[in-house]
Amino acid sequence: MGETDIDIDKLDTLIAAGLQSGGSELANYQLFVIGLCEALGLDRPNMAQEQNELNDYVFERRVDFKHPDGSRTAGRIDCYRRGCFILEAKQSGKRQGAKVDAGQTLLIPEDALQRKPGQAKRGTRGWDQVMLAARK
Repeated sequence: MGETDIDIDKLDTLIAAGLQSGGSELANYQLFVIGLCEALGLDRPNMAQEQNELNDYVFERRVDFKHPDGSRTAGRIDCYRRGCFILEAKQSGKRQGAKVDAGQTLLIPEDALQRKPGQAKRGTRGWDQVMLAARK
């Protein structure tokens, strides 16, 4: 891939949107990965197939985690590309002072002010522990 494949405007827009979102990992990571693929001129992940062995580049790829006692636990990989990478999205701790549009809080008052806390703040020991746990 050459530098000409990168759409700097799309990349800047994606980064700005990500910085402003503060939303949940589950709600945003697939949109972020698709936006990143588009900005970098790469193929985006495929639709998952019924036969797991055909899922070479997908979101939420099923895996069996093997334990030392011989048991297995079903799990999922956030984004997987065979022979290239495994991506596990993690949400960092929220930035303080996020602005709330008061008009929007009237639409769904019971959860308008709820905030989903992140796993840990980036650059801290807690963040390192969350990343190591995700790797396992």
